[in-house]
Amino acid sequence: MHLAVATAPGSAHVNPGQPGKTNNQDVIVTRTHARGSIVVLCDGCGSQPFSGIGADIGSHVIATVLCRHLEETSAPRLDWTRVTREVTEALHGAVAFFAPSTSVSVFERIVVERFLFTAMVCITDEDAAVVAAFGDGVVIAD
Repeated sequence: MHLAVATAPGSAHVNPGQPGKTNNQDVIVTRTHARGSIVVLCDGCGSQPFSGIGADIGSHVIATVLCRHLEETSAPRLDWTRVTREVTEALHGAVAFFAPSTSVSVFERIVVERFLFTAMVCITDEDAAVVAAFGDGVVIAD
């Protein structure tokens, strides 16, 4: 099975103070497991100055959690509720590193500024592929 991935920056994604430099905010993480591959694509949302940071952290967290789960089972049998819970807990911990206080409003502001992203996941397992998405994106299968 062959996988190809691509991203494209939005027309409004420019780096503040750096005219002409695009800020794609897309991050692709690929990992291999015993029976195939994992590809995670996260795209920062809202054109916030640091959306790409959340996408980077999120894509690595998702890939790491999936690798751990795939060591225990096969892709079609993943417990997606458990995967989602573990990813959410890990991201909650990451957000806390950016929050100078424990107030809900500060936590929410940090999430909006740095951790809003969409996620698309493709897991290959021998001759099958599983795709999961939270947000927008396109998957083409041939």
